[in-house]
Amino acid sequence: MRLSKIITLSGAGLLFAGFGFVHEGVADSSLTYGLSYINNFSSCDADCRKSQLKYADDQINQLDTQLRKAGMTKQFKYANTFVQSTDIVEDFHDGYDYYFADNVNLYAITTHGGADDGAYRAVYCSSASPDYRYCRAYSYQIVLGESINNFNNIYSSHVGKLRWLILSTCHSMDESPMSLWSNTFNYGLDYLLGYKGTMRLGETTDECLADFARNAFGGESKFKKVWFSANDDWWIDNTAGVFTCGDPLNPSSSYSDNRRDNYRRTWTPRKIYTSGTFYCSWSYHKG
Repeated sequence: MRLSKIITLSGAGLLFAGFGFVHEGVADSSLTYGLSYINNFSSCDADCRKSQLKYADDQINQLDTQLRKAGMTKQFKYANTFVQSTDIVEDFHDGYDYYFADNVNLYAITTHGGADDGAYRAVYCSSASPDYRYCRAYSYQIVLGESINNFNNIYSSHVGKLRWLILSTCHSMDESPMSLWSNTFNYGLDYLLGYKGTMRLGETTDECLADFARNAFGGESKFKKVWFSANDDWWIDNTAGVFTCGDPLNPSSSYSDNRRDNYRRTWTPRKIYTSGTFYCSWSYHKG
């Protein structure tokens, strides 16, 4: 184990979990982030070798620059063979997320991804296990931002810190986002940004994450608005997606829609204290 290191479609769905409150007041200097990318899979574990992603390093490095300019603190940036699937897998599922992806406020990765049978999978380069399947992190293994006080203490061994998850891969926000991400948001996490269908990475799209960060963290712009505008491209028509959830104090689709459409970095984290009913909302935009 490593210990160092213009088309918009929307939807809503019902979910069960806890509650949180919204107001401004997050200080940039207190925010942390971790980054990962794989642009060369040739040295990865045998079953994890995929085609190269030439601009993955450019994309993550540009994002790194903008987050530092925003005053945030980098905890790690891993590339290629140092990118292990256990970095994001919940410890209950034999991962080490509490050291890495869930030990920062923002985590972003650029790699290959896919979705089928109601699960999303991100392709990592290696694992902390000899079992090749652990080169893939599946959405049902990903539990982020959970509180020690959450209503189901199965995931309470380690408190999670993650608030914002950026999955710059194919299929990370596919046709059934509730099926893909309900378990992850059931215990915490504020906002997910990703892509529906195939995401093409090139010289005109490698700046998308940085453009988003410049406005969302360098300023106080609405996440949905700047994520969609950052992915508008004159050459490549990727479909960007966002996903977030409300809370049981406001059990309505209109409340979760408001979070989806108006969420900013200054809103306080969602907290899970007790069981309840709330809605989640998502939206797509083809650049």
